[in-house]
This record gives sequence, structure tokens and C-alpha cells, in this order.
Amino acid sequence: MKIAMISTTFLTTPPAKSGGTERVVSILTEGLVKRGHEVTLFATGDSKTTAELDYLYPHPEWSWEKEAAHARYAFSKAKKFEIVHNHSYLGLPLVQDSPVPTVTTIHSLSDSYRQYKDGLYICISNRQRFIFRDLKKVRVAYHGLEIEQFPFSPDCEDYLVWVGRFCPEKGVHHAIRVAKRLDMPLKLIGVVGDVFYYEQEIKPHLGGKIEYLGEMDERKNEIVKKAKCFLMPILWEEPFGLVMVEAMACGTPVISFNKGSAMELIHHGKTGFIVTSEEEMVEAVRQVGKIDRLMCRRHVVENFSADKMVAAHEQIYEDMLAGKFR
Repeated sequence: MKIAMISTTFLTTPPAKSGGTERVVSILTEGLVKRGHEVTLFATGDSKTTAELDYLYPHPEWSWEKEAAHARYAFSKAKKFEIVHNHSYLGLPLVQDSPVPTVTTIHSLSDSYRQYKDGLYICISNRQRFIFRDLKKVRVAYHGLEIEQFPFSPDCEDYLVWVGRFCPEKGVHHAIRVAKRLDMPLKLIGVVGDVFYYEQEIKPHLGGKIEYLGEMDERKNEIVKKAKCFLMPILWEEPFGLVMVEAMACGTPVISFNKGSAMELIHHGKTGFIVTSEEEMVEAVRQVGKIDRLMCRRHVVENFSADKMVAAHEQIYEDMLAGKFR
């Protein structure tokens, strides 16, 4: 198939550090190329891919104006392809006029998708699909990882880890309180998304056993794989939660609040625990030694591999071409 893959211009594809959407787009693109498809990736000019790279802007920039222009540029070339797969939020208004079958992956919970209810969509979890149950034509395809990029460790050290964006809905303050109640070291990795929240709720607690390591690249896996467990005290309906899957790929059990897709990603009692409060999270940490770390790795291999993700998207594309997308 000749496929146009429309990423964003906010970050490179894949991103140098954090950036879930662009990372997933990269994994999907590379997997489709390996399977013999002719893929053109619309991203920034400094993105890295084995597909054909087409771009309007040479470098990433957090600009809504440029992102809109990027989407218009990509859709202006749509007729050259059999399938267009849109990951750009600002590409939504252009989908309805696309001359070829076009599908959009929903990477957020924005109500804007509901303005275009007749479009074809891919949700990244069943929970997200439930939230967007008013949309007419939706398939579910989980994200996948290139497992070999995540080193497995059968052993752990006595510290906790959290990875993500510092903002209230990620619940980092709960992770800190859990660590303090257990008198355990906690390593924090990520980018500051909400400066006020970071300054008021996180920074005063740093020091001693609470350590902020900054926004790391692939080196973060070396930290994650040796952690006793990964804390995920999310307070919102996170559509997927890629960091949970990454942690389990390293063999690290995940303890999460029961929000968003957590129940779909974690096998409760086997690869981690689903809890509903700080008290339950504290107790789960005490019980986490019962989790088989190899089981965590196998769970990801069997359910969230890049191959499974690519195969799921191939089936979606084939159904689109056959008019069977329902």
C-alpha cells in the first residue's frame, strides 16, 4: 500500500526525549516499511525514518500556526496515496475533503473530534473508545513497542520510579507522599509541564530520598529497569499510558490508580496492581515483591509489541480500502 503518515511538527519523529505521539508514529512507520509498504512520513525535516520523508518545516517548533500549515501541506498531496493516516490534531478539518480513504488516530480526549463525527477514527484503548462512544466509525488499536530497545532486568534495587510530565493530572504529588510514607527513595524523570504545580507541589519535596533526574533520553530505561516498581498515580482518563508498558517491558511492575487505560495495560496481581488510593498504593508497594518480573516482560511481548500494532493497522487499512471500516 502507498501510505501517507502525517505526524506533527511539535517534535521530531521520533522525539529525542519525551513525546508519545511522535514516538508511536515512528514505530508504526518503520514497521510498515519493513513489511514492504510505500510510506511517506510528513514530519519535521530533521526527523529520522526509513520511509520517504516529506516536510514543510526543517525543525520542530511548538506553533499551532505552523502545525496547521504542516497539515494543509500534507493533505495537499493526499491524492498520491491509497491511504492517509492522520495524527495531527489540526488535520481534522481537512479529513472530510481528502480524496482518498483517511483515518485519524485520537491521541487525546479533546472534544474537537466530535465536530467531525463522520470521520474514520482509531482509538488507542477501549476506555478511550468508550469516552468517544458517540463517534460513528471507530476501531481500537493499542500502541506497541520495539521490545529490544527496552533492557530487561530480573533483579531490582530498593527505590521507586515515576516518569512523565509534571502536571496535576499525572499525580506526582501522590507518588512523593507514597515514597515518604514508605521511607523509600523515589526517582522522578520527566519534563515540567505545569510550572506553578512543579514549584508548589514538587520542588519543596526534592532532596534527600526524593530525586529529580530531569528529562532523560533512552538512559531512563536503565533507571526504570532497576526500580522496585513504577508508580502511576494518574488522576485523569489517560488514553493509553505508554510509560506503563515501557516499564513492564523492562521487567518493572507498575502500580497505578484505576484511571484511563490502566486496567487494560496492567494484569492486576501479575504485572502490577490497580489501586484506588494512596493507602492502597502503599500496601501494593509492600506486596510488589510477589510479582514475577519476567511475567511483566512477557505480558508486553504478547500484547504490546510493535508487530502487533503494525498488524492491527494493516487490517484497518485493508478494511478501509474494501469499504469495510465499521
